[in-house]
This record gives sequence, structure tokens and C-alpha cells, in this order.
Amino acid sequence: MKNKCVYCTNCGSKNSSKDKICKKCKEKLEVKDHLFKEFMYNHTKDKLKSDITDNIFSLISRFLISHLYGTVFVATIIFTGVSAVTLAINTNNKVYTKTKAAPIVVTSCHKVDSVSPVLACSKGYELIDGKCLKESTVKAKEKNICKDGYYLKGNKCVSNKTYTTYEKQCIATNENLKQYGLTVNSKNVLGTEIFEGTCTVNICGQFIDGECRAGNLEEIGYTDVPVCKNGTTLVDNECRESMTPTKEYSCKDGKLDNNKCIVTEETEPIPTCEEGYVYNEDCNVCEVE
Repeated sequence: MKNKCVYCTNCGSKNSSKDKICKKCKEKLEVKDHLFKEFMYNHTKDKLKSDITDNIFSLISRFLISHLYGTVFVATIIFTGVSAVTLAINTNNKVYTKTKAAPIVVTSCHKVDSVSPVLACSKGYELIDGKCLKESTVKAKEKNICKDGYYLKGNKCVSNKTYTTYEKQCIATNENLKQYGLTVNSKNVLGTEIFEGTCTVNICGQFIDGECRAGNLEEIGYTDVPVCKNGTTLVDNECRESMTPTKEYSCKDGKLDNNKCIVTEETEPIPTCEEGYVYNEDCNVCEVE
């Protein structure tokens, strides 16, 4: 800190505050508040004695410089006091209006005596990559598929192409035989046959030793009967090739795997805390109870 300047009250010379006597007039220096009145009195006295050549303006300048630090300090105190009084007055005169309090918003969490929660899944779920997953297997939807040229009939694929041949077959009905007092199952009806291109029924008139000894052939109706070759079957009154259809599987939900549907259910994990802690949802921590 710089030394303060002290002016001699006898001759007005500038001295250091560490000096005990004036460098010029050798008078004892008194370190005390320099009263302007005393300073001006002594200087005026010396001026009249023609010991000092400085004019009044130099004297005032020296006085102000010597009291600069004190002046600043006093001005600061005065300004602070005035400000305090002004604030008090304004506070007393302030008109208060009723306002709605602003909501308190938590912007941070202080993790004191807390630990991070452990993610857990409900029973049956497995924690994978932060998700709770559960897989279940359901039966896939099955569909029979036929190749081109075939259509589905029941549980078989049959060909559009037919392989049918027809034969004439005699049909003996009760209507044919009732005029003879016979029925189709009568033992007197030996059967039907084609005779000279005509469908007939052989009616036995008399049996001797189990054989028909007398009888006649009666003409009856006939029909064409389809005949199927080996490897074909009668379908829709036609002979057709048939084969087992291929199976096609599909899933409404999930992923097809080995003719089964794998359905994956997903839920969010549940934060859990060890014993003695409770979960703070806002901060996502486990806090001591």
C-alpha cells in the first residue's frame, strides 16, 4: 500500500506519513485529521509572513489531495446509507398485488444414499436387450395344395383329365319282374345277361335237381356303366387319377418355424429395488426407506 501524504500545518510542505518532522521547516508533524480550518489559519498566518508563496488555489488542491482517501470512504458510507433509506421508503410505499405462485419444477435429482434399480420381468418373460420377451408356440394354419391340372376333392387331388370307358349293364328291377310275380332277389331269377344285343333276364320256370329245366328270357332295361382302368378311381362319375396334396402352412401371428408359429410377446421391464430401498420413479433410483 502506498504511503499517505501529510502536509505540514506550519509551512504546508508535502511530507510522508512516516516522517516525524517537516522536511522544510523542521516542525513536528502531527498525524491526525487535518481540519481545513486549522490548515487555512496556519497557512494564512504564514502567508502574511511571506513564508509561503503558494496561492489559495494550490492550498485547496493540496488539502483535497491529502484528504482524497478519506473523502472516498465517507462518500461511500453516505451513498450506502442513502440507498438503504430509499429502499426502506420504497418498500413501505409498495403496493402489493395478489399473484399466482409459480409451480415448483424439479430439474435435478440428488442421488443421496441411492442405488440404481435392477430391471426385472414378470413370470414367464426373459430379459433380452432391455426388453421382456416371452415366446409361445401355436399350431400353424394348414392348407392342401394341388399342382396344376388337378383340383382338390376331399383330401385328394384328382385330375381334370378323365380316363373313363363305358360298358352296357343290364338292370333287373322289380318293375321288370313283378309281372311274373318275382322279385330281384327271387331264387327263380337266375341273372341278367345280354342276349343277341338285348338285355334280358333269365326266369326259370321249373327246377329239377337244383337246375333250371324250363324257363324263358324276358327283355329288361340296361344302362351304360363307367369302367375305370388301373391307377384311376371313379370321381364325379368319371375315372380320374388321384394323388395326395402337398401341405402349405401359414401363421396369422408370429413367425413360421418347422410348420409351427412362434409368437413373441413383449413388455417393458419393471425397475425393482433390493430390500430396504424404495423406488423413486421421478429420479429412476432406489432410495433408502
